[in-house]
Amino acid sequence: MGYAWGSLAADGEVRIWPLERVRRGDGTGAFVHDHAFPEDPDGVMIRSAQAPRSARVRKKPRPAELGTYLQDLVDRTDRIDVGGISAAGKVKGALRPPIERLYTPLRSRAEPLRALGDAADAARLTGDGLVGLAEVLPRYRRLLIEGQPGAGKTTFLRFADCMLARDALRIEGPEGGSWSRRYLGLPASEHPPMPVLVRIADLVATFGIKTTNLSVL
Repeated sequence: MGYAWGSLAADGEVRIWPLERVRRGDGTGAFVHDHAFPEDPDGVMIRSAQAPRSARVRKKPRPAELGTYLQDLVDRTDRIDVGGISAAGKVKGALRPPIERLYTPLRSRAEPLRALGDAADAARLTGDGLVGLAEVLPRYRRLLIEGQPGAGKTTFLRFADCMLARDALRIEGPEGGSWSRRYLGLPASEHPPMPVLVRIADLVATFGIKTTNLSVL
């Protein structure tokens, strides 16, 4: 506090009497009240007496800023690293094009859809008996995606999260439209779904889960 003296009470109250050093006309120095603070003979209250521990109100934790979370999610999901390929030889390391440029849409086999008895989805089946996940996603609240390692399950989840996060951040999509409508088939909405990407492998240490290679949206 610079030039000041104060008092610290047993109950936690803190007061100070702030001073500043001035030079008088005769050349001598003196300490006077620091007029940057209100002048009060009882001192300036810095901290009031603490309430008894039983009466204290626990402060609620500040919620994380949603925009910061969404931007971080976009930063983590909007690129696909292509190791060993550089941009026209100008940049060493991996080329990182936007995820929508290299993403290959996943398709599902016909059997699960036929088992659900969904005639609309059955009508979308291609000649090889497959249907795109982007066409299935808008119709079901829950999807369990099974596939061999490297089949693109996690990339699909990253792709879906990225499109939803861009919409939630109001980032303009292709031709001024919605990212999730263009790439996921989801209807445009003033309040798009909130993406939450959780990798079970990242929670193994916390919950003792003995599984890997599983992602949940």
